[in-house]
Amino acid sequence: MHRVGGLRIAAGATAFVSASVFALLLTAPSCAAEPFGIGEWGEEVNICDGELMLMHGSGDDLYAYMLDRLVMSPDLGSSWEEREGFNGHIFADGDTLYRVNVSDWPEEGTTILFSKSGDKGASWSTPVEVMDMGGWNDGAYGIFARGDDLVAYTYDYAGWSEGAILSSCSSDGGETWSDKVYVDDDVHVEDPLPNRLAYAHSKLYFTYWNYTDWVSDAKVTVIESSDMGASWGDKHTVAIGGFEPLIVADGDELYVTYLAEDGIYMTNSSDGDAWSTPELVGPMTDLTDSSLLHSLVAVSGNLFVAYSDYVMADETYKIVLKHSPDDGETWTDLGDVPTTDHNCIVPALHYTPGLLHLTWVDVGTGSWYDEGVTQYRSLALITGEEPIPEFPNGAFAIVAVAAMFVVFAAASRRKRSR
Repeated sequence: MHRVGGLRIAAGATAFVSASVFALLLTAPSCAAEPFGIGEWGEEVNICDGELMLMHGSGDDLYAYMLDRLVMSPDLGSSWEEREGFNGHIFADGDTLYRVNVSDWPEEGTTILFSKSGDKGASWSTPVEVMDMGGWNDGAYGIFARGDDLVAYTYDYAGWSEGAILSSCSSDGGETWSDKVYVDDDVHVEDPLPNRLAYAHSKLYFTYWNYTDWVSDAKVTVIESSDMGASWGDKHTVAIGGFEPLIVADGDELYVTYLAEDGIYMTNSSDGDAWSTPELVGPMTDLTDSSLLHSLVAVSGNLFVAYSDYVMADETYKIVLKHSPDDGETWTDLGDVPTTDHNCIVPALHYTPGLLHLTWVDVGTGSWYDEGVTQYRSLALITGEEPIPEFPNGAFAIVAVAAMFVVFAAASRRKRSR
């Protein structure tokens, strides 16, 4: 177990996510900030007797998943259906669901495979080999789609102390794939988080953390590709002493949030080159394995950050939600997310017009490594003077012209010895 100040990181606990993946993120043209009003919470729903740590979606379809299970809602969270035999990471784009997974699951395969579904994950095409890895991958990989242009990426030797990040791209919807290239050929990949990608300025952006000696020296890095992952160019260090970063784009504005010893910070950029001085989004009582994962959404100048924070009085975790209505200039604490249980971790956010969707894992009296249950509820967002019709699950919704963003944070419970 590593410890830096108040931070405790299990040496073998591999964290993973995807905007799919997650994860990953495609944005619409930039629009002026439109402060959202905050409506009511819908009812809490148990969507899976197990841990689902990531969210994705397209239109009315929502997907909540982990490496070995997937549930989907065809109606913005009103009902949920489990998909049998799933493993991997996904990206939803229109009526198509793209998936990458590792060969020989749940054994230690070394080949990234691609398949897609036209029936919302009920069935999948014959897998296509994307790229080989030198070492095993413990869930740290993902996929991004923009039309027929796809980018798959993976950490190589994930779960070990040193390795690389690789990618491969397809311009024909996944029928064929390019030779693999290095996103970064020298990365400390112990406990990596496979972050979603963001698209802005006609470029693809990827963020990760990297350190040589210790976590306190970790660099939060953003690297860009101007050819949809065929090659990777300029690399920017946007913060020092941070880890597990997330990146999203709202039009041409890029946002990176990350964890530090005393809480969650954010930096942003209008051009991908110059980045602002990081500012505190919210403090955290104690950073442990159970609070390493947070989630971020950006739409129309509104930012939402969800994270789990330790409650020292009863040694449990709560889900905290923050909102910025002005591109991150100021932050409002929306308070603890109302949950039936009071030991909740791993929040994942997803936006659809008029609704903020949230899943989290309720571990009850257990801990990070115990089997939990996944809960869901939605929060109504008020965007203008239009009438607000009644919405399923007790929430309310209105139609707003905005881009949809995918956000996920996830964690692998598998431990590996170094």
